[in-house]
Amino acid sequence: MKNKIVLILIAIFYGCNVEAEYSNYTESNHDAELRLAQWNIGHFSFGNLSNSTIDEINFYNHYQQYKDMLNMIDADVLAVCEYSEIFGKNETGEQYSREVLFNEYPYIYEGHQSNYACNALFSRIEINNVRSNNFFSLNTNYYYITADLNISDKNVKLVSTHLAFNKDDDQYALLQIEELLYLFGNEEYVIMMGDWNVKDVDIFNLFVNAGYQLANHGEFGDFVTFSPKKNVRNRVLDNIMTKGLTISNVSVISKDLSDHYPLITTFKIDERIDGVSEQKSSSLNSNKSLNVSH
Repeated sequence: MKNKIVLILIAIFYGCNVEAEYSNYTESNHDAELRLAQWNIGHFSFGNLSNSTIDEINFYNHYQQYKDMLNMIDADVLAVCEYSEIFGKNETGEQYSREVLFNEYPYIYEGHQSNYACNALFSRIEINNVRSNNFFSLNTNYYYITADLNISDKNVKLVSTHLAFNKDDDQYALLQIEELLYLFGNEEYVIMMGDWNVKDVDIFNLFVNAGYQLANHGEFGDFVTFSPKKNVRNRVLDNIMTKGLTISNVSVISKDLSDHYPLITTFKIDERIDGVSEQKSSSLNSNKSLNVSH
């Protein structure tokens, strides 16, 4: 009974969160194959601090390493956890991440930072109705971003999150996963991506039972996304789940720029959504920032 009451309250309060400004640019019928990536970037400090440690001496070396990584990821939509607005300092002062690293993405959304929790979205295709949402089931610093992708005139709900960490068990993660599954249970097309902070990797089976396909710990196998340099119980932490869309390829880039490795997926939209144009989307020239309005 208590769980039912909580879910009812979640439904009532869902939507009463931080709104975002977004572009009205419209482009329909995107490429029939999209490349998505999830990366906990560790605040450009290998996850040891909640802010960047890149100084003037090391700025250009680190800048090139991160740019090379982003070129390898080559994602149409990239979700980033433990994001920092400031990438580092060079001889002219502090440099903004969106301007020096992610400037090739025309659609940028930077969520608010609260201690380690900070999520961001970078997209080559239009994202609408972007917002940050607090978890109702658990009062922590961690939150999730929602956005709409229009693909072949179908609305695909995108969810990007970083779940709360609990050193003893998966109680926090379970509460937040159950909330997300409830909230988007009636959506036909959903992409969820994030750092799920689970200790028991089989918790991901909750998504399978709800009709999702797993990029990690599913038919493609287990991909280690957490660095072996740190001692944890489970290293399969990052995952991308889709409902109504078919994942066709999964990979990880095991390069130590963070304590997490980027998880990359490709999915073929035309397998489950009819009428998708095969023509490549035209490139977008302007950088449209989607900043949180507080």
